[in-house]
Amino acid sequence: MFVLREAFKTPYGEIADAVGKSPAAVRQIARRAREHVAAQRPRARVRRSEQQAVVERFLLAVRTGRLQDLLEVMAPEVVLIADGGGLAPAAQVPVHGAESVAPLLMRTGRAATVMETVLLNGAPAARIAPLSVRLL
Repeated sequence: MFVLREAFKTPYGEIADAVGKSPAAVRQIARRAREHVAAQRPRARVRRSEQQAVVERFLLAVRTGRLQDLLEVMAPEVVLIADGGGLAPAAQVPVHGAESVAPLLMRTGRAATVMETVLLNGAPAARIAPLSVRLL
């Protein structure tokens, strides 16, 4: 939301429609984001080892098909935004909420041939993809 508003000057109403929130909520989120960016501080300090442990629990839950374990690792308000880059199937719209995201991840995990921990912006992250999809 912050980038859409600040970089592209997208109206609050359009952002609200896209993310399923009210324009007032989007304005509030944008205000908080601007304050956060201005303060130049991370939202929370998390040790890399903690991040790594969460990513490993996440991947283990997907690999083993343990839906409840996956739900415990994700925030209830998680939003999945997928991009197959035209090389792999992906959700066309954002998927909101752990109860909706988790089953989708389970299906994706069953079809994946690559599930691994990678570094993304210097932090541990999960990569789940068909073997044929190559990252640039």
